Amino acid sequence: TQVMLGLVSPKASQKFHLSRFFYLYILNNFIKISVEENMHKFLLLICIVMGLSENVLVEPATVLDSHNAIWGARSSRDVLIKREIVKETFKPLRIVSSDYEFRQKTDRNPYPRTITQIVVTDLYTDGDGGYATLKSGGPGMDFAVIHLKSQRGHGYHFTIDFYGQ
Repeated sequence: TQVMLGLVSPKASQKFHLSRFFYLYILNNFIKISVEENMHKFLLLICIVMGLSENVLVEPATVLDSHNAIWGARSSRDVLIKREIVKETFKPLRIVSSDYEFRQKTDRNPYPRTITQIVVTDLYTDGDGGYATLKSGGPGMDFAVIHLKSQRGHGYHFTIDFYGQ
């Protein structure tokens, strides 16, 4: 460009330099935009593929409007100790609540298993389900007390799974 600029008049070289600068500026921004657009499209494609795969980000049974709770961690040696379905019907304009007690020690079972994980699954998937809180016991213990509470004017329906060793 220096040789070419030397052969042209000063005004023409200035115009040439400005137009070339403008052209390079537009080309550079276009490349940036197209790269950014392609990057956005690529990231969107990755998100869609990951969303279609059930095991990538969330468990298959997870529903965004449920009030599920998990305490502890499960290992490959753990077994399902007990599964309980707890349901309470609604009472108009009231909150329904109760405590669910899980105790293993009985005369027949003097050596209870140690709880490693408790999974409380809200079966109301529309957001109207209740809430579960661990009051006492839980992972590392052989008992658990879970407080179950509904939303006002609704009932609750939970599946409670106890895993242990």
